[in-house]
Amino acid sequence: MDVDAMGRALVQAVIEHYLSYRDIGDVRRELEYLVESLDDDDPVVTRGC
Repeated sequence: MDVDAMGRALVQAVIEHYLSYRDIGDVRRELEYLVESLDDDDPVVTRGC
């Protein structure tokens, strides 16, 4: 499988999973946060609370 196609499939699977228990606005904010953090010099570290 093409690497880009695999990446899109993985992202789509994660989004579909999120949408099974989160509303679309929440998922949108999560994705926007992740996109904005791509430019950061420091990696994003997430921990379950």
